[in-house]
Amino acid sequence: MQKIKIKYNPYKMETLLQVDGVNVCDVDDYIAIKEFIETKTPLQTWLEPIEYKDWKGLLNELTGDSHDKLEIHFYGRKIDFEDLRYSFESLNEERRVPHKISYIHDKELSDKRQKEGIDRVMKMLLSDEFKKIVQDYSKDSLLAKSYQALPDAYEKAQNKDFKVVFAGVYSSGKSTILNALIRHNILPTSDATCTSKVCRIKHDSKIGNKISLECFDSKGKSVVKKRFFDSDEACLKCFNSITPINSKESNPPSVQTIEIGVDLSHLYPSDAMSDFNLVIIDTPGSDSMASAGNTNSSDRSNMHEEITIAAITGQGKEMVVICVDALKEIPTSLGALLKRIYDETQDDHGDFNDRFLFVLNKCDNATYNTGETITEKKKTFAETVTDTEKWGIRNAEDVNFVPRVFMLSAYVDLAIRQKAFAFSLEDCKSNPEKKNLKQAYSKFKENITEYSDANYFLMDNCDIPQDRRMKFKKMSDKSLKEGNKAEVVRIQTGICCLESAIRDYIERYAYPFKVRALVDTFDSILKDITDWTEYKAGVLQKAVESLGEYQAQRKGAQQDAIENEKRKEGLERLKEEAEQQKRNIENIKIDSSKLRGITTSFFSKIQSTECIKRSR
Repeated sequence: MQKIKIKYNPYKMETLLQVDGVNVCDVDDYIAIKEFIETKTPLQTWLEPIEYKDWKGLLNELTGDSHDKLEIHFYGRKIDFEDLRYSFESLNEERRVPHKISYIHDKELSDKRQKEGIDRVMKMLLSDEFKKIVQDYSKDSLLAKSYQALPDAYEKAQNKDFKVVFAGVYSSGKSTILNALIRHNILPTSDATCTSKVCRIKHDSKIGNKISLECFDSKGKSVVKKRFFDSDEACLKCFNSITPINSKESNPPSVQTIEIGVDLSHLYPSDAMSDFNLVIIDTPGSDSMASAGNTNSSDRSNMHEEITIAAITGQGKEMVVICVDALKEIPTSLGALLKRIYDETQDDHGDFNDRFLFVLNKCDNATYNTGETITEKKKTFAETVTDTEKWGIRNAEDVNFVPRVFMLSAYVDLAIRQKAFAFSLEDCKSNPEKKNLKQAYSKFKENITEYSDANYFLMDNCDIPQDRRMKFKKMSDKSLKEGNKAEVVRIQTGICCLESAIRDYIERYAYPFKVRALVDTFDSILKDITDWTEYKAGVLQKAVESLGEYQAQRKGAQQDAIENEKRKEGLERLKEEAEQQKRNIENIKIDSSKLRGITTSFFSKIQSTECIKRSR
């Protein structure tokens, strides 16, 4: 039996992986796995096969062609354990001779427990008692610097807003994607609309089926008071009156940001509704992305670049969705954003794999050369995105991030939401838009249900975990048996995969990334205090030894020597405790008692003996 131990800490993005007690990073048999571990790549990124890297998935890379019994010991959060188990089971089913696998979840971490621990630690660290310790005993500027960074890191960790930023070029269908994603047809889809406006779509759990709209100027002042609408049509009409089609000016002219309130509950993981306030940001589409990096705030045409770059480079690791038209060549303007991604990837060692989504929209109208398939088109796109030479990025190291590609038809999904399949002939004759919607739906439906054209099975070509794909496939098969062809089509438009990716990212990464800087600060403070404690113990021991030599010359030297020996033994125990504390830093739980023990055990021993106090 082969025993595999996996210890995964998402708050530090650290993975320990052992096979039969041997760390895979210490041998040459697992070079590819070692690369993922050393670059601190999130575990979920390398559980699944990655065709662009010739990566066969973690199970296959660990076991090769062997047919052993496997015993998997996992240390970490429940959700990470479940992802690993689902991935292993899916890959195992595809093997010619499957493994016999048993799973043991040895230790469970949780975001809830982590949050509670952080709150307790912060309360203790910000106490007057601890402040005095830092002020009175720290001669080392490292501890003071770490302590000064604490309030800012804590404030960022407490911020509940989680952003998903959509960036794209004109005619990529970004607004249509967003309308489908938020399940309301309220964003204008004309290329000429909102060229200098940013639209923030915020989750409002109390709004029901209504929509709210409010506008702000560049200083955040409300210039169009919040209004509520009972229908998408009314909201869209108001939107168009503020940002008229074919006009670069808004009404009033001071409008810079439009904030929409809708119910986005369907984009939340089941347990995260109270933890995060989801904000989707629609940046103005433009072909001026090549100027990214020019952050002159007076240049309103660069506003979308500033927002997107801020999301790329921010510590919160928020999602960025880059939308491209599948009918056209990838614009050179995309290169500026890709360069930012590469730069951040090199600095941050692979944390970008799951938070960057590349969407190829309008795939239902894509054209194919003879014998070409949608899978090949997707692979070509991924290779182009990671071609650093094409984008003018010289001397680039191996690209650390793997682009997650989603093949979509947002327009067909929107047609289903609008119930285009029920439009009458008279509806289509009198309303050209309804005609277009019904025709798009009918064409897609025929290619799925009648012709089984693989190039229209978009869900099958979205980069989602295998267990999610199987779930959607079962839903599709069930709907087909029940005669619900509209549901079959909806699943294959790929929008459900995009929704799933957003939910999964929030559930798996949003909180760990949000508190990562704070946890690093905790570790820094713990290490500084431990190192300082060890240093003070050494100084004190020398003082005691010196005091012992002086006392040996006095009367009662024998008794003093006995007492001094006891002090030495106490100091030895203290040094052992400090060593143990140092060894525990990597595995420390965020618990106030740990910090209190580190900072007080040493000082209490110092204060307990008068002669030791005088020797200081």
